Amino acid sequence: MSKLKTIVAFSDIDQPVSNDKKTITVLFEGEIYNSKALKKELIIDEQDFSGAQIIIHAYEKWGIERLLQKLDGAFAFSIHDIANDIVYIARDKFGIQTVYYFQDPAGLYAASTLKLLSKNTFPKIISKEGLNLFLSLSYIPAPYTIYENVFKLPAGNYITVKNDNAAIKTYYQLEDHIKPSSLTFEEAKEQLKQKVVDSVKDCMESDSPIGAFLSGGIDSSIVVGLMSQFATQPIPTFSIGYKEKEYDESDRALLVSKTFNTNHTVHILDYADVMGVLDEIIDFFDEPYGDSSAIPSYYVAKLASEKVKIVLTGDCSDELFGGYDKYLSEYYTEKYLRIPTPIRYLLEKALCIMPDRINRITFIRKMKKLMTYVANSKFEFFYQSMCYIGCSDKIRSQFVVSEYYADIRPVIEKTYNRFHSNDDANIAMLTDISISLEGDMFPKMERMCRMNALISRSPFSSADIVNFAISLPSAYKVNGKEKKYIIKEAFKDLLPPKFFAYGKHGFRAPVAQWLRKELKPDLLNLLNKDKVTKQGIFNADVLSNLVEQHIKGKVDNSPLLWNLFVFQKWYAKNMQV
Repeated sequence: MSKLKTIVAFSDIDQPVSNDKKTITVLFEGEIYNSKALKKELIIDEQDFSGAQIIIHAYEKWGIERLLQKLDGAFAFSIHDIANDIVYIARDKFGIQTVYYFQDPAGLYAASTLKLLSKNTFPKIISKEGLNLFLSLSYIPAPYTIYENVFKLPAGNYITVKNDNAAIKTYYQLEDHIKPSSLTFEEAKEQLKQKVVDSVKDCMESDSPIGAFLSGGIDSSIVVGLMSQFATQPIPTFSIGYKEKEYDESDRALLVSKTFNTNHTVHILDYADVMGVLDEIIDFFDEPYGDSSAIPSYYVAKLASEKVKIVLTGDCSDELFGGYDKYLSEYYTEKYLRIPTPIRYLLEKALCIMPDRINRITFIRKMKKLMTYVANSKFEFFYQSMCYIGCSDKIRSQFVVSEYYADIRPVIEKTYNRFHSNDDANIAMLTDISISLEGDMFPKMERMCRMNALISRSPFSSADIVNFAISLPSAYKVNGKEKKYIIKEAFKDLLPPKFFAYGKHGFRAPVAQWLRKELKPDLLNLLNKDKVTKQGIFNADVLSNLVEQHIKGKVDNSPLLWNLFVFQKWYAKNMQV
């Protein structure tokens, strides 16, 4: 029987760790959040045992399946069981770390980055699915990548390689851990509070200097508040602010910092900061990645790396506890349908004939989204809300040439339909955990921290918290138009009353202005008609019109144009010889 060659790389300086008998070797990247508990269960006394050594002992005792079930954290690893001639390659439950792979007749190749994977040459052919997912969502979720026949291992999965066979197996999926809760709201609130406290304590376990990102949002503020209770000295915290007030939350972060007496560092970000490192940021993702909040994420990580080695973040809470406006659709629909039908008819007609530039007015934009929700299925609204940060199918079909166009709706719908429930808001949150967290939020933070030699830990991504949260009814999470209700109630005594009076802006970069001003020459060059026509992927005339609309202030096309800006930068470096 032929043997399938297996090559795995998780860093440029990978050194496998072996057991005493040299029968098991492990390559490991990431963090094990529950390492202390695992060491106790495995009866390991050495305090400086590495993650790879814990994996070896756990595998020897429990085997691969039980080992993976017990691990909590952000990890990617490979195990070579030499005695049984088998290789395992695994990714953590929620996709915080990434595993890329491709297979040819000679072997299977896996790595934590596309740059490492590309050392084993594979044909660089653009994936239609990957391209269209990126243009619509601003990121590419697993199992897709920008390259055809190159894949991401889905979260909660592992690859088994034995002899000439490679197979992917699932060891964790959200739907298997949804156990409808009988807890009252008060009981759930108290249990959640304790779970968050325990997770923050676990994430603070370190011999290295530790701090926290403090965006000014409720999640990072809770994490900082709890850290300050457990620490013996002031916690170092880090924030990014903007001159543009509609993006700035530094005042709110400063309020939290003063409340908990942290050593706070804030940097006001402007284009001058971005100019020198933008290309490096884009390149570090290896494939097109268009979430503009990667820019402030890079800078806050850079700030932190000057003082600490590890940071805690508030990531994952929005998806678990209903932190986005789209989860309020049921509430606003009920209000909207109370309006008499004749008045609704006139309102809808008026909104339909309004020029596109009016969409920049928040109320008008939200009313149009509400009309979309009322007029379509629950999935259709959810799908369109996901594409809001990129572009709609209609616009994408106009500027992507037919040879490169792909319908991505079935990709999203397949995940959405995995979850069987009468609770539509929970289905939306579960789909976001499966797609948005894995493809967007986690890679952003992990990459931008790694780019600055910093380790990030997210207490809310603890499996204990995730499994608890997905089993709660959405009414505990979204109360009327109050988002993240249960988390706010659980920690309302921790945060200052004035905190809740601030509005939430989100962690974004002002790319709409940059594309009209500082980045305008670059944008016009990247989307030059001759260049785009020669490239053969996009309709040059349609793109020229979209650029002109944006630059003249007629329509805010910045989500789409930023994705195209990023794609063209990536394409020039990776696809052009």
